[in-house]
Amino acid sequence: MNLVAQIPAATANYARTSLNNVMSCARDPDDLVVWEATPWGGRRVSCLRELRVAAALFTDGADDILQGSYDEDDSSKPASLLDLAVRFGHREIAAELARRGAQPCELKAADVRISHWEMVRKSGTAKQAWQRTVSCFNSPEDRSVSISQARAQVDTPATHLSLAALTSGDLTALNLQPDVKVHLLDAAILLGNPQAAAKLARHCPPYAANWEGKELMAWNRKV
Repeated sequence: MNLVAQIPAATANYARTSLNNVMSCARDPDDLVVWEATPWGGRRVSCLRELRVAAALFTDGADDILQGSYDEDDSSKPASLLDLAVRFGHREIAAELARRGAQPCELKAADVRISHWEMVRKSGTAKQAWQRTVSCFNSPEDRSVSISQARAQVDTPATHLSLAALTSGDLTALNLQPDVKVHLLDAAILLGNPQAAAKLARHCPPYAANWEGKELMAWNRKV
């Protein structure tokens, strides 16, 4: 028996069987995500089931579940699978969905920075609920937050995906509005991405791009 000749066919059969097994658990769009309860009694998507999404992308006839939408209680409009892929930092999935014709994700400020209450929810401490964790980019006058806090607030999967896309020049999966570009500029500086910062600075108001040494070291900041 020529085992070498059998390897490609055997590998293809194994891959096909594996895809079918995974797809047997993905019958509708909800099967591609994990839901979690919100503090207000609603629900929102907490993450993607990456293996199922990848299997759907490799399976013919799976367009229906890939084109589904997700109604979250804390969002004004349904999210697409591409929106969720960007939110959770799955750049390859987002790029493939965009290549297939999905509408680019219109990022919101909440996608590229962690809100005060989200940080409190993750920390689970009552003390932090009363601490000021307003990001340093909220206004030029508010510089009370530390650099480490500001950096933590912009350290989101969507932020990293967006900065990587800007650096590479591949923005097919993103629709960046002017207000989000301002937030991303500050994120690029705080997270140390000069290439993305240089590109964003061309499209942002002067005050947003004017980060001087005193703004990083003064105002009683503690890094």
